[in-house]
Amino acid sequence: MRLLAFTGAALLSCTSLAPAAWALTSEETKLLRGETIVKDIKIDGLNGIEASFFAKAPPEVAYRVMADVDQLAAFMPSLKECVILARGDGYAVIKQIGEGGELTLRRSMHPPDELRWTLIQSPMLRHMKGYWRMKPLEEGTVLSYGVAVEPVVPLPSSVVVHFQQQKIPPLVENVRARVESRGKWTKPEFGR
Repeated sequence: MRLLAFTGAALLSCTSLAPAAWALTSEETKLLRGETIVKDIKIDGLNGIEASFFAKAPPEVAYRVMADVDQLAAFMPSLKECVILARGDGYAVIKQIGEGGELTLRRSMHPPDELRWTLIQSPMLRHMKGYWRMKPLEEGTVLSYGVAVEPVVPLPSSVVVHFQQQKIPPLVENVRARVESRGKWTKPEFGR
């Protein structure tokens, strides 16, 4: 009986001393509380930003929702229409028509956790690169949206980054709603 009690006490003390790898980082704790973490980044030498946020859905659901180029206009802010110009094994060339004009992108799929895009053509942008990355956390997914642009008209990078940051709150809100609804939620103005 003493051995059993000792073994039980030893097991309890071991569980309270879980390895540090099991503890959440301060960033993960913020994400689980619903905060969005925005960082300055560079993608191939271009200044940009990365916004990370948590959604209560598995990574495979998040990936499926974000890879569905046919449905992007249903939930992405400022996007009115998305036309598939070409499709191949692991990529799609899409024309996006939004409030700010038109642009053509090559979107490449890297299952199960990353989507990337590169600008092909835009009257307002010289370069644009970006990505969506999905990482499991607790009972959901951390989605990270990274984007870097260089406009045709030279602007200070601080102005470009500030403009990108203004677009983050509605993007996070819409993408989180779409992912958590398993691809069913649409923005209110969609289809009008």
